[in-house]
Amino acid sequence: MDLISRSLSVGARLFFWYEYSLQHNSKISSPMAEPPTLARQPSAVTALSEANHGVPPGRVRHMFKKLTPPLDLECLINGFRTEFDAPDFAAEGTSARTKLELAFSKASKDGGVVVSGTFSRFYCEALFRWVDADDNDMLELAEFEKALKHLVKPNAPMPAVAFPPQFTAEDGEVHLPMQWFWPMFSSME
Repeated sequence: MDLISRSLSVGARLFFWYEYSLQHNSKISSPMAEPPTLARQPSAVTALSEANHGVPPGRVRHMFKKLTPPLDLECLINGFRTEFDAPDFAAEGTSARTKLELAFSKASKDGGVVVSGTFSRFYCEALFRWVDADDNDMLELAEFEKALKHLVKPNAPMPAVAFPPQFTAEDGEVHLPMQWFWPMFSSME
């Protein structure tokens, strides 16, 4: 029996064991030991600390403190122009402006202003619109790296990011929607 036949037979046994345990709702222990976690591997890459989704990224907190209330749409757009060093960011009549107005309407509370509880999501929308150069509502790899570089602290290493296969094309290019970008954004320090 060659190596491929043996590995297939092992795989088949594991598959049948798995199917049997599912059908019979059994508590049979796995025939293979659990794979070691990163915490148990001293030679593994240091794992990042667990994300704190309750606290916005540092850059977001800093910008919120710099802005002067009330945080209406014009105040925010002018603040983002300074933050991103992009004087033409969300100019009148552009699709980025229209999308930010829609995001503002969702984020604003009584009186048409953004409050601290919704500012982080609005910042994420603005950052997404700023780096989405081709305005296709998807971030390609270069655009995502630009956003990540903007969020990471100046001397901190860039975090390793695994992209989901459903957003990765066969040529290796990624197309990341806002629904994927928001959790990644909110996990930054």
